[in-house]
Amino acid sequence: MFYEILRLHHISRKSDGQVINDISFNLLRQEALCILTEDIETKNFLFSLFRGETKPGQGKLLLYDKPCLFHQLEDVHASGIYIADEHLLVPAMSVAHNLFMTDDTFYKNHQFLNNSHMDYAAKKLLKQYHLSHIPPHRRICDLPFFDRYLLSILHTLTLGAKIVILDTSMYLPATPQETKLLQHVVAALKKQGLSLLWFSNKWNPIFQNFDRYGVIQDGVVTQLAPLTSIPPYIPEPNFMEYELRRHSINGQTGKKLGFFQNGSFDFTLYEGEILGLCDPLQRSADFLHKISHGTPPMSSIIEYNGKIYRGSLPPAGKTAYIMPSAQESRIFPQMTLYDNVTLLLKYPMYNCLGHVNRRIRNHLTEAALKSIGASDIFLKYQKKKDLAGISIQDQFLIEIAKWVCLKPKLFVICNSTSVYNSLSAQRFSQLLERLQSLGITILLISSSEENLLKFCTRIIELW
Repeated sequence: MFYEILRLHHISRKSDGQVINDISFNLLRQEALCILTEDIETKNFLFSLFRGETKPGQGKLLLYDKPCLFHQLEDVHASGIYIADEHLLVPAMSVAHNLFMTDDTFYKNHQFLNNSHMDYAAKKLLKQYHLSHIPPHRRICDLPFFDRYLLSILHTLTLGAKIVILDTSMYLPATPQETKLLQHVVAALKKQGLSLLWFSNKWNPIFQNFDRYGVIQDGVVTQLAPLTSIPPYIPEPNFMEYELRRHSINGQTGKKLGFFQNGSFDFTLYEGEILGLCDPLQRSADFLHKISHGTPPMSSIIEYNGKIYRGSLPPAGKTAYIMPSAQESRIFPQMTLYDNVTLLLKYPMYNCLGHVNRRIRNHLTEAALKSIGASDIFLKYQKKKDLAGISIQDQFLIEIAKWVCLKPKLFVICNSTSVYNSLSAQRFSQLLERLQSLGITILLISSSEENLLKFCTRIIELW
């Protein structure tokens, strides 16, 4: 039965320059609700509220339709609200001990611990939540971070949680398999009657199977709606909601597209994702630049579309390498728009005598630009004899269209900071969405993690 168990009703506060204008949302039983906000102060205030550390200036918090006020953390736990935190796990203790350390039923005569019964209970619980790969006897400190994060969620369950509150960790699920595993855990918790309230400063693929989402901007809940009713278009400055739509429609498929290895770094790409490489030292950019020029390092290993290439190149045309630079022209200004966009094509551009089929050339040019949402570029340059004086932004979009004609599977955009400087966040986000809809995987390389966070579904830092 789905009924309301928690409601924040016009919560507001003003102190120390921090203004929370109007926070209002509710949480149903067996519901998973994600709250997206880039306002760190608002999020910290709400977490302090759920720890019993602070009180709202105005408004009220209702639990099971009754007003409540938390004076300390014990009051919060007594109401069945727990915040999942991997730091609350004891590193030197086993998984089973962490899950059931407060359960008196596993102590013989209330004095001696029954380890065998505890291990059995932990094994059963882990299996129920699709975590059979975690050994109950393994120490917490010996587990990878993602497993510890999952165990922190189960820990709230064994403590008696009815409402689990989560905060997106600095570590996001690194692979589609991990994302799917976390989604299974969320679904199993809901099946057991629990509700989840997850705060995040960015969209995460885990939220794809959540029931609703909310957006907090400037201390106000601006949206609260089911994920199935996301608006078809949200202009700036509501960039976060637009990003939400893009990631929820174009999620990762879970199929590996490629693996790149060269000495001190390696990374894996999955079909349909936007992977960001934060590479201050430009090691991956130099590596991919050599590949784009046909000179891969002999020590390199490239697994691409199921085939392994050692010191050699994948088939030409399947990967688009774009290295934008404000100092370099990415098109030929003396050529027409049509000749620039179709420059890499051979067939069906030319007939058996080697003459250009202008009708097909013009049609492919218009179709390529339209497919990436750049019809304005076609209208702007279609009748011009050359591209003299073209802007950097237009150059970049024409180069993208040129590669789209080859139907590549992967787009690699190196030094992408210069792209952000010439395109608006909304225009670049729309471009990424268009490329994803064409079945293209995207790899963005930049020295700025802040820029990558705006657009990527996953980020890897190379140091």
